Amino acid sequence: MGIGKAAVYKYIPDYYPEEIGVVGGIVGVIGGLGGFVCPIIFGYLLKTIGLWTTTWMFFFVIAIICLIWMHAVILRMERVSSAQTPTADRSAPQPAGAITR
Repeated sequence: MGIGKAAVYKYIPDYYPEEIGVVGGIVGVIGGLGGFVCPIIFGYLLKTIGLWTTTWMFFFVIAIICLIWMHAVILRMERVSSAQTPTADRSAPQPAGAITR
C-alpha cells in the first residue's frame, strides 16, 4: 500500500460525508489504473529517452499537476463554503470560552 493512500482515505469522510463509498471506490480505481498504466509509461520513457531518471521526472510532473489541481479544488470549496455562511461580525476573533451577547 502506498504512503499517500491512507491519507486520501482519511479525508474522504470529512469532505464527502454522504458519498463515502462512491468516492472511496473512485480513489481505489484511480490507484489501480495508476499501478497498471505507470509501468507501461516508464517503459516507453526509458525506451525513447534512455535514462532511468525519466521515471522520477514523470512522477515530478504528475505531482505538480496534482498539487495545482488540489489547490484549485480547495480554493473553490472555500469560496463555496464562505458564500453559504451568513455574514456575521468578523471584526475580531473571540477567545475560547468568551461570553458573547
